Amino acid sequence: MAKPAHILNLVRSTRASGRDFIAGFTEYANRHTQWRFHWEPLGLAALKQPWESYGFDAVVSRDHSAIAPLIEAGVPAILLSHQSEENRSTIQIATDDETVASSIARLFDFKGFHHFAFLGYHHRIWSQRRERHFKDTSTELGHSPLCFNLEGELANGDDDCNREELHDWLEALPDKTAIMAANDDLGSLVIRSAQDLGHRIPDDRIVVGVGNDQPICEMTSPALSSAPLHFRAAGTEAAKRLDAIFSLEDTANVTISCATGAVVERQSSEKTAITDPNVARAVTYLNQTRHRPISVNEVATVTGLSRRALEIRFKDNLSTTIASYHRELRANHITTLLERKTLNLEQVAEESGFHSAAELSRFFKAVKNESPSTYRTRVCGS
Repeated sequence: MAKPAHILNLVRSTRASGRDFIAGFTEYANRHTQWRFHWEPLGLAALKQPWESYGFDAVVSRDHSAIAPLIEAGVPAILLSHQSEENRSTIQIATDDETVASSIARLFDFKGFHHFAFLGYHHRIWSQRRERHFKDTSTELGHSPLCFNLEGELANGDDDCNREELHDWLEALPDKTAIMAANDDLGSLVIRSAQDLGHRIPDDRIVVGVGNDQPICEMTSPALSSAPLHFRAAGTEAAKRLDAIFSLEDTANVTISCATGAVVERQSSEKTAITDPNVARAVTYLNQTRHRPISVNEVATVTGLSRRALEIRFKDNLSTTIASYHRELRANHITTLLERKTLNLEQVAEESGFHSAAELSRFFKAVKNESPSTYRTRVCGS
């Protein structure tokens, strides 16, 4: 029997991305291989012996520079993130920054906001990409986002060197601004900083981060909404690709896209920018009924307006129809259910008001341009 592969893992578990990736990676390994793991989150320097003496067959890391000696020696490398566009790893895990940023911009537009903003890091490639795609989608939707980037890294959840400039930027934002933060740390920071200035979240500003790191999101007050990144599925796929490399079935460098799902909405984005109280009442009702079909007449009855009067006001405020708005809400509700892999398609159909999985599939494909099964595989892995 061949000797089990020996994997060096340098990824920390202090963030959801690291925990989820490790979970997906080891889940595959435990099912299909006999790999042995050496976990050293403090890096190569913390190893008790020179790394060469361990005979590592592969290495997992966030930073290319941290594992340069192993890469130079030809050890297969899996890289979760990088500081530059250069990529010399065997397997690269790349977040789908375009879809993340676009989905957040479209959510802001869906909620009726006209003022968009972005907070990121000046020196992080992934943050720059998210800003660029957020700007592109915002421009496409007819908005011009106001962007600000921190020069330094956050330390212990705050950043004193940027505080005054950050406060000046926040003060200059118009009322009813929707803010995208490049990650959850920045989302938490912008909420605290806005509150320091007397801004009410989500009444004056709404905020959405990226990563859906539950401890960070839930410990922020109000709780932070966030776009998830499905690192667990990426970890499973990375282990599968590494297994193929060990079996000599695959030798080429590969990039694995870490997919995103529907924004997990919490209190920080629960408000809309709708000023018409009847339209606001209609939107609240549409959200409450996103798990089932409804009629426009039903919505009009709740608001006390005639169907025609409500339809005109709704279109004026949100640039879409009541039916289209509710279809989008229902489709987003379905994506949330699909990301719970414990539910089969019949159960998803039942919980979202459809008579069968076939009826669900027809609806979902018409709205999202892909089948529920394709969405689940793309976002959550096979």
